[in-house]
Amino acid sequence: MDKIKIISGGQTGVDQGALDFALDHGFECGGFCPRGRKSERGTIPYRYPVSEIESEEYTDRTKKNVLESDGTLIIRDSTEAQGGVLDTMNLCTQFSKPYLIVDISEEFTDKKVIQWISLNKIKTLNIAGNRESINPGIRGKTYLYLVNLFNA
Repeated sequence: MDKIKIISGGQTGVDQGALDFALDHGFECGGFCPRGRKSERGTIPYRYPVSEIESEEYTDRTKKNVLESDGTLIIRDSTEAQGGVLDTMNLCTQFSKPYLIVDISEEFTDKKVIQWISLNKIKTLNIAGNRESINPGIRGKTYLYLVNLFNA
């Protein structure tokens, strides 16, 4: 499989875990964030190559990432998906964009994810999930999951 571009909104948690992975392993990456690089911890660090949109609203950022990607991978563990994750799923449905939810706390083969990426011809993959305050430790878990998924 050719390397894909990974995008996210730059929020703490899954978003930053995905961008950390992409930066560390030579994947093209980016995405869109609220004006002012807003995150739950203040400003999104500038090491993340995300572009600000006009709006400060997280939902507008989420919509832009859904629309600019070929599909969305939602990464979660045993913590319930909340807030922005539910918005992401609704936006994917609204705009007929494929999405796949992976619960990394359960047995889930990486082969299914790779097949889903291939089947949907995904070149730009939006990665989403809970923020760190909702799901402590999810950033690191996301990073490790992506290392295993892409055999990086």
